[in-house]
Amino acid sequence: MDYKITNPLKNWLQFLKFILFRGKEYLPFIGFLLIAVGLTTSPALVSIGVGAIGLYIFFNPFSFTFRAFVNHKLALSLSTFFIVHLIAIAFTVYANFIWHELKNKFPFLIIPLAWGVTPTFSVQQKKWIYLSFITTIMLVSLATLINYTLHFEQINRGILQSKSIPIISLSKSISHIYFSFMSAFAIGLCWVKELAPIHYYYRVGISLFLILCLHLFATRTGLFSFYVGIIGVFFYLLLSRQLSRKFMLAIGGVVILAFLGIFTFSSVQNRIKNTIEDWQIWSSQKHFRYYSLGNRFFIWQVGVELVSKNLWLGVGPASIPYLLEKYHEQYSAGVPTEAHLKDFHNQWLEYCVGLGVPLALVLLVCFLLPLFYWRKLEQPLIYLYFLLIVFSASLVESILERQMGISFFICFQLLLSNSIVEKSAVIKNK
Repeated sequence: MDYKITNPLKNWLQFLKFILFRGKEYLPFIGFLLIAVGLTTSPALVSIGVGAIGLYIFFNPFSFTFRAFVNHKLALSLSTFFIVHLIAIAFTVYANFIWHELKNKFPFLIIPLAWGVTPTFSVQQKKWIYLSFITTIMLVSLATLINYTLHFEQINRGILQSKSIPIISLSKSISHIYFSFMSAFAIGLCWVKELAPIHYYYRVGISLFLILCLHLFATRTGLFSFYVGIIGVFFYLLLSRQLSRKFMLAIGGVVILAFLGIFTFSSVQNRIKNTIEDWQIWSSQKHFRYYSLGNRFFIWQVGVELVSKNLWLGVGPASIPYLLEKYHEQYSAGVPTEAHLKDFHNQWLEYCVGLGVPLALVLLVCFLLPLFYWRKLEQPLIYLYFLLIVFSASLVESILERQMGISFFICFQLLLSNSIVEKSAVIKNK
């Protein structure tokens, strides 16, 4: 029997040729998929995903036209975030952190640029991205829940000292804060059957499990953004007279779980005790130790002071870590260095301090731009829920100062708004 002998080098060259000439068409999809998986598992996957999207621009330099990019208003508004930070270099007081600052903001440039020239994702591709995101959230939540059960007493004692429940994932650098509001978004996403085709009973099980974990892990940012999103959607449906019996039952279930959490979950009870104690110490003594909430009060006061002194141009975003460390050295005697905050834990205060109030208002308008057309989308409720979650989280965290938060915001902002492009095209063809 004759066997055909193949040349391994030739096979690899053919594979490389396929990747370069045909596989490059799938780079945006691969990039978004890696980002969706990496958001809750590994920052390295997010970086690779952003790099894959950047490669698409590199392989298709002639398909990009400035006119097409400008016509895509959402992509243009998102890239404005990077452009404004680039302008801010001119009035940065301390230049040591400039490269670090711009590197973190690269997704604001690369992903919108690619989106302006990327063919619309197929429905199946978008479903893969959404399902991958929900699946990884589920797996990480399960691993974290098992770890919490195994170290129950130790973790609950840590909560009383503002310690977080460790998130068990591929990377130890996954923030419990970011994971919490992404979990809140996944709860709503799994109920949109057009985006995440999951059986009804699985949908109920996934949402109940994630809501349970959200309360058990007791991260204030995630709980705050979750309830703001739910209440916002509830009032929209109430005012537009679209409130259904199923949604009312769902709201009732969430309220019951919340009360169960307060009276039965020791993690929630300890978090409430920690919050009350922290507030009492701060309000009576103006001393915050190293506790989370008091540390925020201090840093917000510093931010307001810096805004009043640099109202129009700010201090430059790259100067903020240096200035905050100076304030900590002056006012935080006895507080461990690792407890010093590197940002203001409020995205809009961060922009006011770093960029000045006028440019901060420009970015706020860019952020709120989708509100002018969100009701025209095929899935307006999940889009409203997403915007409410991101905006509420940005009030208590500087979520757009790290690649994980930036990539989450941009990717789902573009994916959820993508349906308006398809819908408009259908209307135009008719």
